[in-house]
Amino acid sequence: MKNTTGFDYQALYGDIHNHCNISYTYGSLDDAIKNAALRLDFASITGNASWPDMDEHDPRIHHIVQFHQRGFAKVHNNWDNYLERISKGETAHQIVLFPGYEIHSNEHGDYTIVGLKPSTRMILADSPQELRQRIFKENLEEGYLIFPHHIGYRQGARGVNWNSFENPLTPLVEIASAHGFAEEDLSDRPFLHSMGPQQHQGSMRYELGLGHQFGVIANTDHHSAHPGSYGHGVTGIWASSDRREDVWESLNAKRTWAMTGDLMQLKFAVEISCKDRFVVILVNQEILKSSLPAQLITLNYLRQNKGIVGTCLCFQSVKWRRNSRGRRKQLFGLN
Repeated sequence: MKNTTGFDYQALYGDIHNHCNISYTYGSLDDAIKNAALRLDFASITGNASWPDMDEHDPRIHHIVQFHQRGFAKVHNNWDNYLERISKGETAHQIVLFPGYEIHSNEHGDYTIVGLKPSTRMILADSPQELRQRIFKENLEEGYLIFPHHIGYRQGARGVNWNSFENPLTPLVEIASAHGFAEEDLSDRPFLHSMGPQQHQGSMRYELGLGHQFGVIANTDHHSAHPGSYGHGVTGIWASSDRREDVWESLNAKRTWAMTGDLMQLKFAVEISCKDRFVVILVNQEILKSSLPAQLITLNYLRQNKGIVGTCLCFQSVKWRRNSRGRRKQLFGLN
């Protein structure tokens, strides 16, 4: 194990995929910003922007098509106003706010696009590959981050298509949200039925078996202006500071972990040998008794796609701290 003494990062928490009424979902943008600031250090409030392969000619779903099209038009027509309002909200509520939007796809799965700059342009494309090409062609690759979400659904029904997955601009994968958990196909929270079914090929473990390397995140994908709502998804990062640029650097460097409930600190070091070329640590939290001042953490070590190859148990204490903005947070620190 590497020596973690002198660890020069701080734990920050965010939700970079959630929705409000800037497109076709509910709750005001102002409420979304206020709610995010109650619990989070950073957020991106996402506009549903496009669905290139939506079946617009099936009369049975005409009302659904219209519902989506109205939402897409709304976020397009008000994009500049959205950018202005999140910029003001960032100052007023002392939270880092990244612009963000989403592209649906039956063939490729849904992707969230997050922008670094407050002036981020909405760039659209019919596939993740084409989107990356457009961003690189305009020399904007430093300012965009793309990641697939609700990956567990069936491919062809807006579940992930790993043939479309590439690392450039896509260092992260969303493995948990209000839609369900996708570490594996059998989980504590199966995916919602309305876009189902869930499949093993859409799981994180299946993706690891394909040789992909990525960081994991969890977001709420909440549709009612409540970023960071408890129990749905939240992302932890190790960052040099809570400045916008340092949060961005941490996301791209994959110093991330995924949570669904309490805000936890996961500090770990993994010694990687020549034989074991890639190791992922999964963390499952089990509360023993409410009266105990500690919790039990189970660490499962995976090697490629060979399943769990080792497990250890350790206790970790509960402590409080205030971040630079004075917010009091309960942290579960694992060292």
